[in-house]
Amino acid sequence: DILIVAGGPHPNLMKKEVAEYTRAFDYVCFGDGEVVIPRLLEAHERHGRPGTEPPGAPTGPWPLPGVIYWQDDEVVVGPEPQAIEDLDTLPLPARELVDMYRYRPSIGHFRQEPCTTMIMSRGCPHHCTFCVAADDFRQRSPADALAEVDHLVQRWGIRDILFYDEDLPRNRDFMVAFCEGLIDR
Repeated sequence: DILIVAGGPHPNLMKKEVAEYTRAFDYVCFGDGEVVIPRLLEAHERHGRPGTEPPGAPTGPWPLPGVIYWQDDEVVVGPEPQAIEDLDTLPLPARELVDMYRYRPSIGHFRQEPCTTMIMSRGCPHHCTFCVAADDFRQRSPADALAEVDHLVQRWGIRDILFYDEDLPRNRDFMVAFCEGLIDR
């Protein structure tokens, strides 16, 4: 009776194939999770699973943008969701909901603890055949990224950050402003 939702880079690239390979998930999401997941949970809570409405009842909001599901032995892929254009509008990750000090670094990725990860951009404008990055590059402002670094250092005592960005140095002006901000700090 537990709702199981999957997401990540694979559904962004191979929407229907991901759902066809397994029926273990109730839903598979693609696009920006901060937009898709809350809408999915609200629709699921209000309307239940797609296809479970009584005969003659409205079908609810299905299909939802960014949501893939099974209905009557067929995979239904929702339309493309709206991307978050201004990444500065996103709140900081709710790190207070987990014990930050229980996390240990991956071997070779960090030099000192406590450590964490951070994302300053999404996507990449290149179309490399071997990569899972979306082809729409979006980046936070240097001020917003530096505010997160300040928060990590001041609130959590973080001493090492791994940046999980597909093409972080793409924007030279961003990198210069960000690095100058780090030096100033």
